[in-house]
Amino acid sequence: DRLGNLGVIDDKYDVAISTACCVIFILSNELPTMDNAPEFELSKLEMGASACANRILYTEKRVAELWQKKIDDTRRMGQLRIQIDHLTQEGDEEQEFQIYTEDELDAMDKDIEIDDLKNIQNVNPNLNVLEDYRIREKVYLSRVRDLEDITIV
Repeated sequence: DRLGNLGVIDDKYDVAISTACCVIFILSNELPTMDNAPEFELSKLEMGASACANRILYTEKRVAELWQKKIDDTRRMGQLRIQIDHLTQEGDEEQEFQIYTEDELDAMDKDIEIDDLKNIQNVNPNLNVLEDYRIREKVYLSRVRDLEDITIV
């Protein structure tokens, strides 16, 4: 069964939408379009409006969650930047990957490069140092907060 005239929806879409949709639901890309569908009963319009309202509430909640995540991620990025700044010392140059030309690549001794890569892969860094750093940083930040609480009048 067709749903009847869908109001301001183009006739070429009217038949396809009416055939594909359950009689209970109204397809609309915006609320004013739905309000202009005169041949639907009021209860069906209310159900459609309710479905739209529920979707809008869900979307608003999701946007709020994503916004909060963005704020948290931005804060974390700032903290990482501060940590990186503390780890680098004045006079340290920022290291970037070397970009080689085709001629430079051909001139390289491949065996030496392969040996260097194997040596790098065999390195076992002491990652306990990082954990120790994190613990000391927490203690330090705790002391800073305590000091701020005491000194703020």
